[in-house]
Amino acid sequence: MTTIHLILHAHIDPIWLWPWTSGLDMVLGTWRTPCDLLDRHPDLVYPGDGGWAYESVERADPGLFHRIRRHVESGRWELIGGWWVQPDCNLPLGDSFRKQIEIGRQYFMSRFGRFPTLAFNPDSFGHSAALPAILREFG
Repeated sequence: MTTIHLILHAHIDPIWLWPWTSGLDMVLGTWRTPCDLLDRHPDLVYPGDGGWAYESVERADPGLFHRIRRHVESGRWELIGGWWVQPDCNLPLGDSFRKQIEIGRQYFMSRFGRFPTLAFNPDSFGHSAALPAILREFG
């Protein structure tokens, strides 16, 4: 028998050339789907990233945020990334990365009591040479 692993992911770039309200609509619509899937299929796990997205869901749809928190607590919704938003990783200075991580860490710790340990940035167009040391610095 062959085992196949599928990794669920939705790349949401909520502030790139969109009004923020369109980004919010995309996050809400997209994150309802994995919540529904996780509710129906106990063997699935979903990775979600971006502090801005979580805070936006928390404000706009507290019921959806509650569902996400339940899945996080059960270990079925994985907090990944830790950035406030997925930053451009080519040009910013180290201090810009640190600020993204600091803001993200503050939010994740206050809402979930933990900070993501999996670095994640799928749409980076390259990475700064300083990034590995900065990510190690933040765990």
